[in-house]
Amino acid sequence: MFCCFLVTVFYEVLKNAIGMSPGVYRLCALRYIFIVSYGCFLYLVHRKDVEVERIVFYIVGLLGYTYILVFNYTGLKPVITNYWPKSSVFASLFIVPIMMHLMKPRELHNGILELLGKASFNICLVQMCYFWAAADKVYLYVPTIPLRLAVNFIICCTVGVLFYKIENPITRRIVKAIRA
Repeated sequence: MFCCFLVTVFYEVLKNAIGMSPGVYRLCALRYIFIVSYGCFLYLVHRKDVEVERIVFYIVGLLGYTYILVFNYTGLKPVITNYWPKSSVFASLFIVPIMMHLMKPRELHNGILELLGKASFNICLVQMCYFWAAADKVYLYVPTIPLRLAVNFIICCTVGVLFYKIENPITRRIVKAIRA
């Protein structure tokens, strides 16, 4: 996980060095490597019931929360994560202790959260397309920021889950045919 964090930070520095456009940066998967590795870590910890030092995760979360406060509410501009700072690797650190806490009750199952987790990649793809092509059009009819957040969440999750429900069986058949 630490190596994935370093890869993501290196990508942030590299995009500045090569002058990558914000549009290309937004769509490049390298900026999500740390978050994906953290999701894999949570899955493995949950599956193997491995105990980890929780204080580290709380400190990491505090760093992410501090980053969000400093660069979203003070007017300061980050140097490294200057594109999409609200969803950068540093901002995303705030979710680390929250997810550790949510994963704690091993016997608790929530079908909706499990489905959202399985469809998360599809939701991410839908979100990228939605914010690129449709969000501005939706905002013409949705005047307030809180309502926009709710509408964005509902659209991205609903369409992403539908995409998952359609795509997953097709992908499984293709993988099965390749293995045969």
